[in-house]
Amino acid sequence: MNFHFSGNISGQLDHGLSQAIFPGTLRVYQSTEKRKAQLNITEIQADSVHQLNAQQVENAAKNLLGTAELDEKGHFEIKFSGQSPNYNVEQLLLVLEIPYLTPMEGPEKKHPTHYLYLGTVNPDWENMSEEFFQAEAQILIPESSYCKILKHFDLWLIAGILRNCQQDNKGVVLPNYTVRAMDDDVLTDDKLGET
Repeated sequence: MNFHFSGNISGQLDHGLSQAIFPGTLRVYQSTEKRKAQLNITEIQADSVHQLNAQQVENAAKNLLGTAELDEKGHFEIKFSGQSPNYNVEQLLLVLEIPYLTPMEGPEKKHPTHYLYLGTVNPDWENMSEEFFQAEAQILIPESSYCKILKHFDLWLIAGILRNCQQDNKGVVLPNYTVRAMDDDVLTDDKLGET
């Protein structure tokens, strides 16, 4: 049988906003346990996200079904096939691999790749043909866990919604504007970024 697991991963921000996870790699493992998954396919719980060390990832290699590089929109696609009678695709373990990121100070060798266990999910496999099944997932990492990821890499993020405050159009979202972030120094204001 052939399986196609695809979707998006994003991190939750303030005000109901989210940001696609990029760069990164999603690693999908078959579960070795015969218990019900703790998580819904679209819901990652804050207390489930934790860091794994390289030895833990290496020990789980025999259960690895596939990996996918996340694109700039956080999209992933993993294809795998199963021949073993013990093949378990009812429960999948999701691990996010985050590479060294350049904003961190110091040489790259001091900042190894990080592995974050996201949780166990139950995909809703759709039977497309006799030998082909597919499932899609929109995975959202909760704000508290996503902020810890950003903090770990010493990354700062400014997020919000630009709204009109005029009486007639109060609360209407303003499209097509550029927002610039600056730090406020005594001598000079440095541009941090814009969107």
